[in-house]
Amino acid sequence: PPPHPDPAPKPPTKRPAGGLKDGAAAVGAGAAAVAEVAKSGASKSCHICCRAQWRAPFLECANVARGTCRKILCKMCFEENGWDFGAAVAGRELCSHCRGVCPERARCFVYGRHNAKRRKK
Repeated sequence: PPPHPDPAPKPPTKRPAGGLKDGAAAVGAGAAAVAEVAKSGASKSCHICCRAQWRAPFLECANVARGTCRKILCKMCFEENGWDFGAAVAGRELCSHCRGVCPERARCFVYGRHNAKRRKK
């Protein structure tokens, strides 16, 4: 018997800008908006300093399990900002971004500055 023809390739799935899943909408406005993220699981680097997760102990945001955040924070950034790493690990706390207390060197501020410069061009 002749072999079955290969099925037609599926078209790539287009995702909306901003990393949201298809059909997901941000709730709220600005930095406080809550949305389902396109990728699941935690990030591979600290949200504040970009240190790789294998270089230091880190904490995943409690919202990673809900699928609304992917951020991790390293122990060194916790200590630099006066936050208690041990208590955060024990209590499964939200990351600084979800709490709205990111320092100015966090990735969200850095990306915001770069995007503002691009928009001016």
